[in-house]
This record gives sequence, structure tokens and C-alpha cells, in this order.
Amino acid sequence: MKIGLFGIYPPPIGGISVHIKRLSAFLYKKNIDVTVYSNCEKKGNESYVREVKNKKIQHIENLFNSKDDIIHIHSHSWKERAILTCVSKFYGKIFIMTIHSLKEKWDELNLMDRILVKYVLKYSTKIISVGVNEKKKLVSWGCSEDKIVVLPAYINPIEIIEDRQKIPREVWSFIDKSKFIISANGCIRFHRGEDLYGIDMLIDLVHRLKNSYDVSLIIALLDVYGQGDEQRRYYKELREKISKLSLQEKIFIFEVKDTEFYPILQKSNLFIRPTNTDGDAISLREALYFKIPSIASDIVARPKGTISFKNRDIDDLEEKVIDIIRNYDKHKRKLKDIKIKDYAQDVLNLYESI
Repeated sequence: MKIGLFGIYPPPIGGISVHIKRLSAFLYKKNIDVTVYSNCEKKGNESYVREVKNKKIQHIENLFNSKDDIIHIHSHSWKERAILTCVSKFYGKIFIMTIHSLKEKWDELNLMDRILVKYVLKYSTKIISVGVNEKKKLVSWGCSEDKIVVLPAYINPIEIIEDRQKIPREVWSFIDKSKFIISANGCIRFHRGEDLYGIDMLIDLVHRLKNSYDVSLIIALLDVYGQGDEQRRYYKELREKISKLSLQEKIFIFEVKDTEFYPILQKSNLFIRPTNTDGDAISLREALYFKIPSIASDIVARPKGTISFKNRDIDDLEEKVIDIIRNYDKHKRKLKDIKIKDYAQDVLNLYESI
């Protein structure tokens, strides 16, 4: 059995790229013949990773020349999904697509995208949905329910000392001098006109808490160099807000380039995921895996052990955070028996079943 994984392999670090990195490493250790066709520049030494410079052309060339039995795509692009669906169908290969998130609504798609969606959903062999919400949306779009398998994207981190060493010294200095570390991660992105990752809420939260509780916030911010004009303007406004509220000593924004998040989670007292839309958040499951109390918006179903707050409700978020601070040992004990499942074997089982 030969597997071709199509998507992003780190760097850059992100939910999908980390998933592909961990899944491919798992398959490689299981002696599965795996090739990662990465959309980004290859910087590592992994023999099974190939750099794809022109996706549309090279995907076709890779499939024409490859002996992969299963094509498994992780891209968000319906055009890319359609290309690989078409070529897989032509060459008789099994086509699997993982839907990591599905933010758009059907009436927001243009005519061409609707045609591509219908084609991909019809001719995919299997579709992995990372959550029930994504599955429901796919079914409403006309996908056969028995074609969809719900599998969260979480795979346990591969802990290596280099991951900690790559994180800048100033990050560890900020963490070491802080009494109660709240961590969060995300990008500067918008969803329906709001801060998708809730970074604005996190700043307001620290401002509300600073006079009563000695808390510090570290935000691991991804894709800073990929920001568009509107995103750059908003990021500047957030930084100005931190200064205006005199929170420079309380909030550290770590602009991530090529580092994993889990070493920061291991040093955190609390993790917060205040997103206003979501798929299956790897960082949230990761926090629970390390027994870090975690709060997340109720915008989607969250894993067991998560404390939910009302989406975009700063009062409810503040109330939940204060409860954790005041009753920290109790919340830590609640996580003692929480088991976070690693889904890598489930993906392999799916491959083998088809």
C-alpha cells in the first residue's frame, strides 16, 4: 500500500501542517510507503517529503508518474481537490479528502465552486470530516452520508528537545517570570467581520483581570508575514491597544516562524481558544493531553474536559477564567482521568479498509 499525502508540510507551522507532519511520521514508522507532496518549500531532511512548486501542473505529473494507491488531500482549495479527484479517477486511484474546516455556506459559493464541490463530493472514495458540524454541512450539500467518516485531526505530539530549543529565549524569559500563564494561538483572520481567533477578547480579558489577578498572556501568532493589508492594519491596532491599556508587561505576542506550540502549552497554566468558528482544534486537544485546564468557545462541539463559554461573550469568558484561577487544583484534578485519543491509527485503519 502506497500513500500520497497532499498539503502543507512544516514550515510553516499550523494545524494542518502539524497534522500532516505527525501523520506521515506515524505511517513512516509503521513501514508504510508514504510520500508527502508539500505546497511549501522543503527545509527538512525527511526522505518522504517532496516539494510541489506549481500545484496544478505538478500534481498531475506526480500522479501520472507515481505508484501511489491512495491519494489523500488536506487542501482547503476546491480547485485543487477537483484536480486530484479527476486525475485519481482517471488513473484508478483511491481518493480521500480531509475536511479540516468548512467555513463557507452554500449560498456564499460562486457557480464554479458549486460545480467543483458537487464533482468532488460525488467522486471521492471517502471523506474524512474532523467534526460532526462539517459532516452535517457536507450532507446538506448533497454528499452521501455513508461516504463520510468523522475523525478528529489530533495526533499526539512527537516530543523532541529541538522543538523547545527553537523557541526564542525571550519567550521562555516571559514565561519564567510569570506567575500564571495563559496561552493561546492563532492568526490574524476574520470571520463574518469579527476576529476569528478572538485575540481582541484575550486582550480585553487581561485588562479586566490585571488589577485583581497576576496573570500573563502569551499568544503564539502564526502567518504574520502572510498577512494582507486589512490584517496588517488590524494587527497594528491590536498592538496599539495593548500599549494604550498598559499591558506590555502582561501580554507577549510571539510571532511564530518555525516552531511547535506544545512546548509552550507544557509551561502554561491555562489554554484559551476563543474562536468564532472552528473545525477540530488540534491545540485544544493537545492542551488537554498535557492536562492543562482549557477554555473554548461553544461555537462547535468540544472534546471532553473542555470548559465552554458563550461565543464572543467576554463576561462569560472572564467568569470561567476567574473560576479556574480560584479553584485551580480542582480543575487540574478533573483532567487527571481525561484521555485524549490519538487518531493516527484510525486513519491507517481507514486506508487498509479500502
